Amino acid sequence: LDPEIASQTLSNGSQSQAPLDGYQYVRLHSISDNSPDTIWIKGDDACPKYVKASKAFMDSEVFAQRTEDTKEFYEGFYDVLSDGVYNLKPENMTYENAYNIFDLVNVARIHNATSPARNVSEEDLLQLRTLADSAELGQNWNASDKARAIGAETLSGAVLAQLNETVSSGGKLKFSLLAGSYDTFLAFFGAMGLVDLSRNFTGLPEYAGTMAFELFSEGENDGDADADFPSDADLRVRWLFKNGTDGELTSYPLFGNDDDVMSWDDFKSEMEERGISDVGTWCDICSATESFCAAYNEDDSSDGNEAK
Repeated sequence: LDPEIASQTLSNGSQSQAPLDGYQYVRLHSISDNSPDTIWIKGDDACPKYVKASKAFMDSEVFAQRTEDTKEFYEGFYDVLSDGVYNLKPENMTYENAYNIFDLVNVARIHNATSPARNVSEEDLLQLRTLADSAELGQNWNASDKARAIGAETLSGAVLAQLNETVSSGGKLKFSLLAGSYDTFLAFFGAMGLVDLSRNFTGLPEYAGTMAFELFSEGENDGDADADFPSDADLRVRWLFKNGTDGELTSYPLFGNDDDVMSWDDFKSEMEERGISDVGTWCDICSATESFCAAYNEDDSSDGNEAK
């Protein structure tokens, strides 16, 4: 308990303590839907270039073949999801809605004891999930079409900015928390070379799946709170992942490396190469029309008026 945080000095010199014996609440900073900061954890939203790239997968021969091959399979779930709650029509029961169908069935099985989804077999549920895995990965990653992973690029920029602040402040910023969606996870798995490391990274993350970036040093003063902040040369980074609420965070190598620990300088270089670090760049790459992008567009008209 930090007395300086838990209490406040009033104008008469007395101390006023926060409720619940000075309980310190976690500070949460929220942003509005039209804020430029929305891009950092959801860079694919309102990004026309991503929409076009994602649609390219849905227009592909692979997508068409999967749609045809799974037609009868998906038609079999209409009775499960046509109880008046979901407003689905027979034509909606296709591979194009692979994630939505899996999600509706999965959530109903977990939370609704009377839902017909409870009768879906484990085998069919696994098939629904596997198809959803492939559909969502296809929309959010392709090595030859990096625009599908724009969400990963903005997330990488946000992560690097937070770690840079930790380094530049000498460790004053000790922890940052970002909450995002499954599609950003999949894009990140692709952009960081994890889909080539293991097939486990080609699927949807479980609920409460967590990735962590750990910045640490292996110097003589490691763990000494009173020691000077390590130099850049002594800093190391590792990436850890836990798929759901079970188990522990496990470290994995990024960028196709063999070692799961890399120097801060190397990590920073790799992230800069893969990341989007400012809003103006995102607006330009996406050809976005969000209101905040106007501030980053060059105003040629004013120059033309002055010339006249």
